[in-house]
Amino acid sequence: MPEVHPVLRAWTDPVFMAQFLGVVLLGGIFALELIRRRFWCRYVCPLGAFYGLAARAGVIGRTVSSACIECGRCAEACPMSCISTDGHKTLSGECILCLNCQAA
Repeated sequence: MPEVHPVLRAWTDPVFMAQFLGVVLLGGIFALELIRRRFWCRYVCPLGAFYGLAARAGVIGRTVSSACIECGRCAEACPMSCISTDGHKTLSGECILCLNCQAA
């Protein structure tokens, strides 16, 4: 029986395969972070999904005052990018209530 090269034999090792798949998965998540900001928090994180559901059902939320002139500074100040450019619509599931929009 011919000898198999050690590099080719590594692909059949379950520990190597688990580590390889873990590195590929992590690399994929990092690559998606470059394409879409906060990819993990928005689409994959189970805790973020729970917080999003709790925020949609919550009583506390961002309100827009009548003094709003729709300049868009609140949308620029939001670290979560959950305010529309006109400043009136908020994705409550992604809002962390940092109140940076109120300061702007």
